[in-house]
Parts: sequence; structure tokens; C-alpha cells
Amino acid sequence: MLSSMSGTSFDATHHARIAELGQRVLAGQAVTREEAGWLFELESAADIFDLLSWANRIRSILRATRSIFAR
Repeated sequence: MLSSMSGTSFDATHHARIAELGQRVLAGQAVTREEAGWLFELESAADIFDLLSWANRIRSILRATRSIFAR
């Protein structure tokens, strides 16, 4: 599925897979070596920004969880 809302095309299948992996990490599950390799090979700016967004979300949630237990 491709988004046509902007002037550039966007592969929504990458977005969905990145979101699925992000949700799995938030649920406490690991990413496999093959999945990590796929993430490392992302090339489009949209995919990389999506990945960075998930990384930031995971970092902030894990940091908040850690600070709750540190009290």
C-alpha cells in the first residue's frame, strides 16, 4: 500500500512492520537477528524517521518505568 497524501510515495508496509516490532519490544519481547538486520538496512528517510520515532518512544517509556521502580 502506498500513501498518496504527499508528493512522494511512502511504502506503508515498512511502517506497519516497524510498528509491529516496536509494539513487541514494548511488550518485553526481543527482536531477532534477522529483524535487526532488516531495520539496519532501511534506506528511505521516511522509514528511518519512523524507526527513530519508535526508538524514542521505547526509550521514554522504559526510562519512565525505570524511574517508577527506582523510588
